[in-house]
Amino acid sequence: MHHWIDTSSLPNIQSPDILKSYMSRGLLELLPPESVEIINQEVAKLNEQGIIQIEEKKCNFDVEIGVDMVLDYERSLIPDYYKVYILWSGDSDFTDIVQKMLDT
Repeated sequence: MHHWIDTSSLPNIQSPDILKSYMSRGLLELLPPESVEIINQEVAKLNEQGIIQIEEKKCNFDVEIGVDMVLDYERSLIPDYYKVYILWSGDSDFTDIVQKMLDT
């Protein structure tokens, strides 16, 4: 994932607009404007060095688990195949797939 960090697009130095793309909204709401200004100033220094975007590696492990769940569910329709699943997760990304498996 690429996040643009070009501060030249900010309406003012205290704007959280750039930070919103890679910081949680909850944290930004707690930070005083002075903190956002300091971070923006540091990002502006990076811009001066030619750094206008950052790359963040993202793992799609949730997707892989979801695909495995669907494949295992389809196999469970075969007689003598296991019919019990254990998903231990607090991640709400799995809610839809689990609900669909329970509904069928």
